Amino acid sequence: MKRQTLLLICLMISFISFSQENRIEYNGEKDDTDIGVFMAMVGFDYHKFEMKSEKPAYINVYVDEYLNDKLIKHFDHISANKDETPKAYFDLVFTKLGSAKFTMKIYTLSKNDSIEKIQFRIGELGLFKNLQVNKSKFDYSWKRGDFNGNIGPKIEIGKKIPLLFYATAVSENVDGQTVNAFCNVPNILLNRDEIENQGKIEHFFEIGIVLVEKIE
Repeated sequence: MKRQTLLLICLMISFISFSQENRIEYNGEKDDTDIGVFMAMVGFDYHKFEMKSEKPAYINVYVDEYLNDKLIKHFDHISANKDETPKAYFDLVFTKLGSAKFTMKIYTLSKNDSIEKIQFRIGELGLFKNLQVNKSKFDYSWKRGDFNGNIGPKIEIGKKIPLLFYATAVSENVDGQTVNAFCNVPNILLNRDEIENQGKIEHFFEIGIVLVEKIE
């Protein structure tokens, strides 16, 4: 009798273990992939750029807007704020880049079909800028500038260095059908003076930095 009872208990344990192994288990933890997918769903993205300079210089962020390959608007945060900033506070308001590695962060957020919001984090300074777009008419995409993998161009004082482009798609003819492509946007933008009639980009923003030794 004891042997039969023991055998029955063993069978029940085996059945319970087998049932649990084949059941679906809910895991409420969120990993980096989950967070990344969620941010993309709500239109949020971020970009981090690490840099340093041989000579100390102010970091000036600029945003150039082009329509049909013509510059229609220029913005840079030093010009927009220097007249309101006493010279004694320049080094507090406008961050200087030096020989130590420095991280600049750019956050982007799609507000709606007409506004793409960007924020530049330069140290403790947060700069906000709205890009006026027409997503109901065009497809837009963020693309990095002239980077080979994660390595970008060398920093030189006074040289404009594009970090990101926010550009409409390139219309290309594939087997008699017009398709929108983004894969070659940076190359076309950076070499647009040399390329004729190859993937015209109608509207784009160039977002980058210029190192400035002195603020006049």
